Amino acid sequence: MKAINGNKNEALIKLVYKNKNQSKKLKRLADNFYKKFVQSKSVKNEDLNILIHFNSVGRIETIRKKTINIQKCIAIINIIELLKYAKYCNWKYPKPAHVKKYHAIGFLNFQSKLLIKNKYYYFRIPVMVSETKGKFQYYINQNIVVDIEKKKPETTAD
Repeated sequence: MKAINGNKNEALIKLVYKNKNQSKKLKRLADNFYKKFVQSKSVKNEDLNILIHFNSVGRIETIRKKTINIQKCIAIINIIELLKYAKYCNWKYPKPAHVKKYHAIGFLNFQSKLLIKNKYYYFRIPVMVSETKGKFQYYINQNIVVDIEKKKPETTAD
């Protein structure tokens, strides 16, 4: 799994850190960025070689319904690159509400790694497989899985 550098868009990252304690401003910033630069675009995942389409379901589920923090906001800014190099983990069957509302067949779970201020953050990103549109659609269902230092911990010999 390739680590994505989350520090490359410096102006946006500074704006995110400036508003780090204001959840509404972070949500507005992430929502505006998603609508302007991500929504209606597609990316090809290198692990499964599938085309993933970004739509409004991803924006609503990720930004509006869930809590947001700095790392999640930076992940949304880098979501196209994160899903391009993400590693496939497993398949998950949908909840009845997702089947009824979005006609979901299931979810492809991906894991991705993002470098933010010399720390690696791991994200699990489910991609919804829908039967009506015939496209793969994403949303971030869960926030950071693991937060580790850049240096690997030393192992002890037994």
